[in-house]
Amino acid sequence: MSRKDTGKILASMLKSTEYISCGAKIRLILAMAFPAMCAQISQILMHYIDASMVGQLGPLQSAAVGLVSSSIWLIGGICLAVVSGFAVQVAQNIGACKLIKARAATSMGFFCLITLSLLLSVVSAVSADRVPYILGGTEDIAPMASSYFLIYMCAFPVLVMNMYAASLLQATGNIRTPSLLNIGVCILDVIFNFIFIFPTRRFEILGCTLTLPGFHMGITGAAAGTALAEGVICVIMLWMLLVRNEQLHIRREKLYISPPVIFRAFRISAPICLDHLATTGAMVASVAIVSVLGTRAIAAHSFAITAESFCYMIGYGTAFAGTSVIGQCVGARRRDLARNFTVIITVIGVGMMTLAAVVMYVTAPVLIGLLTPDEEIRELGTAILRIEAFAEPLYGASILIAGCMRGAGDTMIPGLMNSGTMWLIRIPLSLLLVKTMGLQGVWVAMALELCIRGCLFLLRLRGDGWLKACDRKKSTV
Repeated sequence: MSRKDTGKILASMLKSTEYISCGAKIRLILAMAFPAMCAQISQILMHYIDASMVGQLGPLQSAAVGLVSSSIWLIGGICLAVVSGFAVQVAQNIGACKLIKARAATSMGFFCLITLSLLLSVVSAVSADRVPYILGGTEDIAPMASSYFLIYMCAFPVLVMNMYAASLLQATGNIRTPSLLNIGVCILDVIFNFIFIFPTRRFEILGCTLTLPGFHMGITGAAAGTALAEGVICVIMLWMLLVRNEQLHIRREKLYISPPVIFRAFRISAPICLDHLATTGAMVASVAIVSVLGTRAIAAHSFAITAESFCYMIGYGTAFAGTSVIGQCVGARRRDLARNFTVIITVIGVGMMTLAAVVMYVTAPVLIGLLTPDEEIRELGTAILRIEAFAEPLYGASILIAGCMRGAGDTMIPGLMNSGTMWLIRIPLSLLLVKTMGLQGVWVAMALELCIRGCLFLLRLRGDGWLKACDRKKSTV
């Protein structure tokens, strides 16, 4: 199956009244999920290499980046929730063959996201000097953390536009193009960061002297390099969406503010936003809990999260494909295909994450060792990463099922399950175990919470409540 034809193949399945074999569905899911997984893994490689570059500067620089990373995720998640609110509507309207409504939702999304991202960027830039101290940072790392946060958030609107354009392309069933472009972000980011972070260097290769330019900006250069890479790819991503895409490219259509589109986007995105605020807020709280253990504990915690991403980003890549597929199934009112595809996606994703967890457990010393030369950080990071490996299969189930349910417009209950387990299980257990087990206690609490969360999502999948959108009349989509 050609990956380029996945959107058309999905559309033909939705219109078909004949039996569709399980093998055909699996091939479609794999064709859509594989490029998304590659893009997610490449992004983790980017963060991994970035962290390794910063790690070469010293533990203080690593701790500075780790201190504000959760806050960046917190702010980014607000716009990601709004992106989902519009992208889900686009996918469902495409599934229902209502392309004019799909384009209307697209234009409204651009208006809302540009406004929101600019507002968040300004507020973050103004408060950049205070953020590290609010998070418990000390004088030795707070100024570096502040400069990194400031530059990253000044480029935030560009990152949001890139994210939205990629989500819309995925909503049309075109997973390949945004995935390849996101891989391009990673490649450019590594190149730009090498130039911005380090000073000019000279290397001897086969008797020849090679000079590589550098600006020697330290961790500030890491933020600048990422911003520049995102900006370059954002231009290409928008061109692919607004010029080249058959369904959503710019047409001479009257653009108008549509309250129903905005209201439905709010209804879908508000639970996602509250969930992200709650869960990422819990992650910030976790960093605050870890910060009392010292600089090396903060660095080990940050490095282990980066290394773990190799495993769970496989699930997120498959979940992106699931959101697109289920969104179009619901738009076409194909309840049977929506449920069947969700089960297939969950089985495939959990299987791959289980294999990845085994690899992560075995290679944990290598994964952490590549990020830092500090032996104490290596030992601590290896120990907590191996604890987390046991939770990955059920964590994968929660990621995959939540992605599919998002495509169906079901975001409230999954959001409550995510945020509820974080605040009612992970944080209290972390506060309790950190006193006796240190950083390992925080990660034991995390692993237990993720296992419980996965079980709750599997129970939710057994019911039919998340498919109620399939029962609406087509005219209401």
